[in-house]
Amino acid sequence: MHAYTAGKPLDVLAKEFGVGRWAKLGANENPWGPSPKAIEALVRHADGLNRYPDGSAHLLREGISAHFGVPANQIALGNGGDEILRMSGWILLGDPEDEILTSDPSFVVYAHSAQIAPCRFVSVPLKQDLSHDLKAILERVSEHTKIIFLANPNNPTGTYAREPELQAFLKGLPDSVLLVLDEAYFEFAEGCEDYPDGRLEVLAGRPNVLVLRTFSKAYGLAGIRCGYAFTSPAIADAIERARQPFNVNRAAQAACVAALEDGAYVAETVGKTRTSLAKITAMLEEAGAKVAPSAANFVWADFGRDTKPIAGALLRQGVVTRTGDVFGCPTCLRVSAGTDEDLDQLARALREAVSGAPA
Repeated sequence: MHAYTAGKPLDVLAKEFGVGRWAKLGANENPWGPSPKAIEALVRHADGLNRYPDGSAHLLREGISAHFGVPANQIALGNGGDEILRMSGWILLGDPEDEILTSDPSFVVYAHSAQIAPCRFVSVPLKQDLSHDLKAILERVSEHTKIIFLANPNNPTGTYAREPELQAFLKGLPDSVLLVLDEAYFEFAEGCEDYPDGRLEVLAGRPNVLVLRTFSKAYGLAGIRCGYAFTSPAIADAIERARQPFNVNRAAQAACVAALEDGAYVAETVGKTRTSLAKITAMLEEAGAKVAPSAANFVWADFGRDTKPIAGALLRQGVVTRTGDVFGCPTCLRVSAGTDEDLDQLARALREAVSGAPA
C-alpha cells in the first residue's frame, strides 16, 4: 500500500523554484474561495475553538436536511468525503473475499479503501469515450461484490453516466450490493443534459444507494474537510455508529451551515468555472492535446506522450497540474479551473512547456 501523494505546499515550491506567483491547477479546488458568509461564520466561531464541537453536528445535519429535502436520519457526515468512502467499507467489508468494484481510471481513494479492509479490488475500463461502462460493471458483479464506487462525474476524466444508463444499471443491481454514487462535483454537473441526481434515488427508497457530496469543491471549503451523504436510514445509522466522535470539527460545522445559505455564490462559482474550463480546453487543444468534455471543475487532456516533462516544465514556471500516471494514464494531464490570472500564467507557460518537452 502506498500513501496518498499530495502536491508540495506552495511556500516549499516557491523556495525550490524561485517563483513568486503560483497558478495552483492540480487539486480540483475552488480558486475563488468560499462564500463571504462562510468566512464570517468562521470568524464568529473562532473564540469557541477551545471547546469540542457538537458531536452530532445537529445544526449542520438539519441545515443539509432542509436544503436538500432529505430526512436528517438519512444523512451521514464525514471529515471530508474521503472518510465517508472509507466508513462505507468499515460497515460492509469483513472478508478478504469481499470485492469493491469501480471504473478505471477513477478516484484513487477507492483502491485505498480496499487495501485498508483488506479485500479484493476490481476495476472495469472506461468506454472509448471515457464514460463509465455500466453494462460491463454490472456483468462483473459477483456474489462477493459488496460495494460499487461510481464517481459521477468521474475523477479524473470529468465524464458522467447519464440518467437512462444509470436507471438501467440500478434495475440490474442486486440488493446485496451498495452503490456509492460519488457526486463530489454535483454542482458543476447540475444542468448538464441527462445528468442524474442520485439524491432522488435515495428519496425514492432505494435501500442500497449512498450518494456522496462535499463542501470542498463548489463551496470552496476544502481546507476544513466536510463531506456528507444521503442514504437509507439503516446505512446512515451504521455509519453513525462506526464514525469517530467529533469527526466534523467546529469550524467546519459553522462555515458549512452558512455556505448552504448562499446559493447565489455557488451559482456564480459554477459559472466562472465553466468559463475557465472553456478557455483551458482551447489552450490544451491548441497545444496538441485531446480534451474530454467535462462536467466537473477540471479537464482531462491526453497528449499522446508522457506528460511528466510537460508538467515539470509548467511547474518551473509556477503552474501546478496533475499528471495522469497517478491514475495509470501517463500520457494524460488533469488541469483544474483557475482565475483569469491563473489562466494567463498557464497560457504563457504551456507554450514553452509543450515545445520544450520531448515528443
